[in-house]
Amino acid sequence: MDQLAKGLAVLPEHARRDILDDYEQRFQAAAEAGRGEEEVVSELGHPRSLARYHHARHALDAAEGHGSLVRFAEAFGAAAALGVFSFLSILGPVLAAVVMLLPIFALGAFLTFAAGWILAAALRTFLEPQVLFLPFNMLVLGFGSAAVGLIVLFLAAMAGRLCFRLGLRYLRWNVDVLGRR
Repeated sequence: MDQLAKGLAVLPEHARRDILDDYEQRFQAAAEAGRGEEEVVSELGHPRSLARYHHARHALDAAEGHGSLVRFAEAFGAAAALGVFSFLSILGPVLAAVVMLLPIFALGAFLTFAAGWILAAALRTFLEPQVLFLPFNMLVLGFGSAAVGLIVLFLAAMAGRLCFRLGLRYLRWNVDVLGRR
């Protein structure tokens, strides 16, 4: 129990106390049933593994509650700390999501900012009397580019939120599967 308590030191006091109380009840129930501590420990697993499992669960709960990338990174790190298999099994989907979303965000940002340059050029050409139809075409192109860019950014943000939620679900599944071993 001391090793488990040391491993759970990173958790808030109330969470640590709940976990330790649960394991104390398990040991008491096992003692009443005539089973020894060694048998219960071999059934539950090593205290450090249990602490990492509970740390990962707590980090996932925090990430689901706050919804920030920092919390997701903490949950990713805590889940990856469960073992090499866990790290390798979660690294691929996270990298795939980043590789998929980054170009979409870049395209949306480019189209939106390019619209500003096009509109600035269109406004400048209004001052030149020899150009008759070019400013109108440039204004349409600029506003169209801005609209498409904002739509792409909005869709990328929605895809990012979806990847975030799916990523948390996948991390939780991964932690639960590894916690059952």
